[in-house]
Amino acid sequence: MIRVLLSLWAAWFCPPALAGEGQKVAIVVDLSGSMIRNDAPHYTAHFSKILADLLGPEDTLYVDLVPTGGSCNARLPSDMSFSTVGGDASTIAGRLDTAVRYGGGNNYGPAVSAAHAQLGVDRGDARMLLVIADTDWWNTCTGQCNALARELRDSGANVNFIFLGSGSPGAFPGDVLPARSADELLRRMGEVYQSFIGSDDLQNGEVSGRFSVEVHPFVRRAWLVVTGDGRTGSITQASGNPSAGRVALEHRQGTTVGGDGVEREYQIALLERPDAGSWSFSMEGVAPNTGWMLIQEYSLGISMKMDKEEIPERRVTRLTVDIVDEETGRRVERTDLIPGLDLTVQIDGETLQLEEDPTTPGRFFVEHKFDEAGRKVGKVSLETEHFREETEFTLEVVPVRCAAVLEAPAQARLGEPVLLLGSVKALGTTPPVSPTGMTLTTPEGALSLALDGAGRFSVAYAARALGTTPLTLEYEGDDTCDPGAAKLEVREWLKLRLDLPPELYTRRDVELAVQLVDADTGAPVPLTELPDTELTLELPGGPLRLTPDPGVPGRMVVTHRFETPGLRSGRARLTSPLRALELPMSLDVKPVRCELRPELPQSLEAGVPAQVVVSARATGSEDPTYATSLRMKTPDGLITLARESGSGVTYKGEWTPISVGTQRVSFEGVGGDVCAVDLVERVVKGRLVVSEPPPITGTPTPGMCEDDPERRCAVGELVLDDAIVFGDHRARLQDLRPLEGARVEILLEGRWQPLDGASIELPLSPDGPRRWPVRVRMERCCQEALDPAVPLRASLVPIGPDGPQPPVTVSLAFEHASDPWLHCWWRVLMGATGAAWAAFVCLGVTLPSSHHKRLTLALSSERQMLEEDLYPITQHAGTQRGFYRDAVAWICDDYAVRGRSLLGIGVPNGAFLRLRADGRAVRFSVEPGYVVETQDVDGGWAPVKPGEQRLMPSHVFRLGGRDDFYFTIRKTG
Repeated sequence: MIRVLLSLWAAWFCPPALAGEGQKVAIVVDLSGSMIRNDAPHYTAHFSKILADLLGPEDTLYVDLVPTGGSCNARLPSDMSFSTVGGDASTIAGRLDTAVRYGGGNNYGPAVSAAHAQLGVDRGDARMLLVIADTDWWNTCTGQCNALARELRDSGANVNFIFLGSGSPGAFPGDVLPARSADELLRRMGEVYQSFIGSDDLQNGEVSGRFSVEVHPFVRRAWLVVTGDGRTGSITQASGNPSAGRVALEHRQGTTVGGDGVEREYQIALLERPDAGSWSFSMEGVAPNTGWMLIQEYSLGISMKMDKEEIPERRVTRLTVDIVDEETGRRVERTDLIPGLDLTVQIDGETLQLEEDPTTPGRFFVEHKFDEAGRKVGKVSLETEHFREETEFTLEVVPVRCAAVLEAPAQARLGEPVLLLGSVKALGTTPPVSPTGMTLTTPEGALSLALDGAGRFSVAYAARALGTTPLTLEYEGDDTCDPGAAKLEVREWLKLRLDLPPELYTRRDVELAVQLVDADTGAPVPLTELPDTELTLELPGGPLRLTPDPGVPGRMVVTHRFETPGLRSGRARLTSPLRALELPMSLDVKPVRCELRPELPQSLEAGVPAQVVVSARATGSEDPTYATSLRMKTPDGLITLARESGSGVTYKGEWTPISVGTQRVSFEGVGGDVCAVDLVERVVKGRLVVSEPPPITGTPTPGMCEDDPERRCAVGELVLDDAIVFGDHRARLQDLRPLEGARVEILLEGRWQPLDGASIELPLSPDGPRRWPVRVRMERCCQEALDPAVPLRASLVPIGPDGPQPPVTVSLAFEHASDPWLHCWWRVLMGATGAAWAAFVCLGVTLPSSHHKRLTLALSSERQMLEEDLYPITQHAGTQRGFYRDAVAWICDDYAVRGRSLLGIGVPNGAFLRLRADGRAVRFSVEPGYVVETQDVDGGWAPVKPGEQRLMPSHVFRLGGRDDFYFTIRKTG
């Protein structure tokens, strides 16, 4: 019996956290006397304890017992309502065992009211109401109980009634499951909770020593529950099990004593973050009929991703869902490890299958268009082989306020661009927000419209397929707009037109041409306007590829020879990435009656006449009518060959080839029958003959150098007008000696290039230049004289078709007298003079000596002089140094110190002693007519010697003959 019970309750007790954290379960249990028969072992109480121990940290279990009587509006007594939070059955076990006593009647009102208050009506909570009774629901408080149960159901709660009695419970507002026996009771309870939790994979079995369980991937927690009809032993873990974050073998235990007197025990082991695989356990000394069940809580979850909070109506929107591992918070990228994965979304009455994004593993998406605005409530369903979860979401679909308008012509020509304009119009009274951009969707891809000079969004679009081309214009900006649409009728405009000779003959090279024309205007269409286009003629002998005729735009030609006569069918075929055009044709080729045999020299030189002889003969038995003359078609034009008189048919003429290279010539008769003739190819060799050019003359003139106006230039010209040039050749100009103070240059390709001491190659061609400017550019000083009677000479080496030819002399007869010496060196002289003058001025300023700023003088009428009597000499005017003059100061007999006068001439009045700066020293001298005395070591006074002498600081002096004029000079600081 207990193994049947575990099998059913494994479905019931799948991890509550699967329904979301904070789930609430309320069980209303009938305690009437008839329950003694239906639940004698008290399995309801026993498994309520197991369920309580399996709850998550924030889950709550309520057990409300139905009173045996009383009013419907009465309050349920506290001793008949039990609750536990956070997975601990010990808080209610004893009270529950005491309270569950079957007997008496029932009054559902208080119990259902209590369950309604406990569960609440918040749609954010996972809630379930389970009523277990064997009496009719309507017997007591029918209206009140139905209203409360209906309110729970309408708010998203699961509402179920397991009916144990006979008959029917009546109009119960939920799922009614009848149960006529104890086994059926447990089975119904398992079905109800299994449906609530959403898990489909249940593992259970009998405990007989060692047993194994299978842990699936992405399991957050797993509970191993063991119970039986009696006591159970301890759970032990076998060696070799996969690893886990934590293994608690004694997570929870409990017992229940049933109405039959049997004490039933249960053990719960907890595995946190276990690795997937097979786990083995063992138990010894278990009671009979003991079973186990494994409950797994998966860490998989779903996360809805939306790019915008508001979704516009009538626009395709991508709904994105991530499968996440709620244990790590990261997206599950290895979805192949989730067996039986199926992800759907229910919205707008539709069930949509989500597909995995190939660029982002673990992210699923589906595109959907909402036809109407308003609030949309949807549901995302995740199903695997072992797990099922659903999440509701809400979207706000807003009405569109504007529509994009696409202006396009009704018709377009294939491959030619047309101008498309985009704008926005309001769909209501509110003006739309101006777009930041617009995108045009075409069969070839998306194009962005840009603002043009007129402030319009525009783009040039060229259709690449015939027929009707759909175009869609998408608005880009801060508003919600319907896309604009237009259709282009694209038509073909290119046409093929055959351009064939009026008659075709065998054994003649004929030109077959196809003209590309505009079907609307008839104008020719050059092939350059049709990229990646190929035109061929498909004939019985094989396809012929046509090439552009350089002389006629849009004309494609090919040269072909028909060897046999007859009627031929073919077609011209044009192929490109855009189009495939065909034009059928029919060719009637006639046989020739004669043939021409031209004779030309094997070696031809341009500009040299050559004799051409063509003989004619019949190709059949009939004598043809021969032409009176032949026209010889060459790249340089037509030449007429006259028919010679005499026996046989011969035509002669003279051809002077002009073009160089491989030349093809053809022959055509004037009058008579058409004759077969082979195209003749000859190689025409070029020709170059250069004679000595006239001398290059010129006189240096200021301003003739355009690129250097300050220089003098003599400009002349190298003239090769008499040269005979056929083909592209060169001439090397070389061997001109360098000049002293001048450069010889030639203007080539718009740039003056040096010629003296260098080698210059001049291009020579029939239509190219034959004259080149040559100049002599004088430096500032040119001391070399140029005499026209003794010209400069250079060599001109023609390089013809056979290589270098003998050189010719090029004379440069420029005239220039040697510049005088002073003209050449005056700048140097001026520079030297300026440098000398600058040195003179610099020395005059820097060489003179100055009195030191710390040189002080004290003048006193007494012998003893104090420090405060000292004052700097340099503070007096005129005592500073001058230009090439040392600083000078005079001591005067009126107790004054004076310097030089403004003109620097003369001695100040009353001056008796002159002080002159001499480097770091000071020299003094006594002016004529005065005597200056100095005190000696004995205290006496002696006159100063005449002449200039070095001053020794700190000596005391006096003016001779006076006892009231003393002075001293010191360095302070």
